[in-house]
Amino acid sequence: MPEAETYLEYLKSNRAQAVFRLSQAVTDSLREFLGSRGFIEFLPPIVSAVTDPGLRGAERVQVSMYDTRAYVMSSMVFHKQVLATAFSRIYSFAPNVRLEPVRNAGSGRHLVEFCQLDVEEAGSSLEDSMRLAERMIAFTVSKVIERHRPLLDSLGRTLSVPEVPFQRVTYDEALREGAKYGLSVRYGEELPQVLEARISREAGGFLWVTGYPKGCRGFYYRESDDGEHVLSMDLLFPEGFGEAISGGEREYRPDVIKRRISEARLDPGEFREFLAAAEDGLRPTCGFGIGIERFLRYIAGEREIARVRPFPKTPGHIAM
Repeated sequence: MPEAETYLEYLKSNRAQAVFRLSQAVTDSLREFLGSRGFIEFLPPIVSAVTDPGLRGAERVQVSMYDTRAYVMSSMVFHKQVLATAFSRIYSFAPNVRLEPVRNAGSGRHLVEFCQLDVEEAGSSLEDSMRLAERMIAFTVSKVIERHRPLLDSLGRTLSVPEVPFQRVTYDEALREGAKYGLSVRYGEELPQVLEARISREAGGFLWVTGYPKGCRGFYYRESDDGEHVLSMDLLFPEGFGEAISGGEREYRPDVIKRRISEARLDPGEFREFLAAAEDGLRPTCGFGIGIERFLRYIAGEREIARVRPFPKTPGHIAM
């Protein structure tokens, strides 16, 4: 926003009116797609005794409730695995809070408070989830173009429906591609934003990255047969907009979960309720999460994510 512009003035602007009407169009289309495929929507938890510890540099917000330690939800990855065990196909529009490092304030794509669409399916494989995500994105983009072209025109945004299947590279291939541009990454680390942006621009379309080493992913992902990688994927937006989706197959066997927690040097006591659910008998599931604000940022062609979230909280800056 221009410095002299108040937040209320921005909300009244033609640009904000278009962006936030597109936000509803996106969520409506996502619900339409998932509902037509038998997915059930659940209201998400807001606080919990357990939430995702693997936040890629961000921190969880800890609170005390009735003298018990709890967390504001950073991800409902454990909860959706339990729900999918009971209901097979589920989704939630889940609010999350992650204390991103202040260095991410200028990235244009990080929020402290955001909404994530979490999707999970029992008996599903990595390939199944990737196909589902591709069709979901193509459907949503097509409906936005079909029903809301005047809003896109008012933003000067030209979109086309992406062709499926999307392109793919492995983690190793991404590292080699990055090396061509002088972007060196130590093996086993998450791909940095600058590398994701570069390879997504070069790809010219949506791009999957698979074959992640075990050390740079959460303990809840299933290991590959080689024991060195996990069955996990990320999807990158075109045009350098960065990560769209992260997900994969979940580990459901109690003994393996305990081993992975130990390997990650985490406290098993933090995950006792999730471990209890695993002992009760979790089903194999697979799923993903997509940040609604990041999806809307791409749809609207907006480089600053704070402009597509009402009352945005960015790293280092907490306002109304």
